Amino acid sequence: MSKLQFNSDGSVKIPENYKPKLINFSKTIILEYRREDWGDSIDCKFTVTIPKIINKESFKEIENWVDNKVKTDAISTKIEIEKLNPYKFNLLISGKGKDNRCTWCRSFRTSLKTWCNKKNLDFLQKNFCKFEE
Repeated sequence: MSKLQFNSDGSVKIPENYKPKLINFSKTIILEYRREDWGDSIDCKFTVTIPKIINKESFKEIENWVDNKVKTDAISTKIEIEKLNPYKFNLLISGKGKDNRCTWCRSFRTSLKTWCNKKNLDFLQKNFCKFEE
């Protein structure tokens, strides 16, 4: 691996032999993050798009696995998945205070990435929570 080099304007110098990876959307899970504040409650929403080669049961299995590993405060936390169409879902993670929802979210995304690696699928996340930047 070579060291990063910079142009005179401060931008990263791209090697001449660099070839960007093309995204094959028929083999990619896409998460698009949005956040909404409602006073003292915060809603983190992900629109999740899965390729046609994945069945929705696999997605639900990942959610159930994380539910068993990460306990959230049942009173202040709401986590739900809404099916928009056969290949698109909304994931809502809502709560207030320190209720373990951020740990649940990280575990869910990590599990999804791991699952993608095992299935030779790509994972793309658009936009990030302010705690991840």
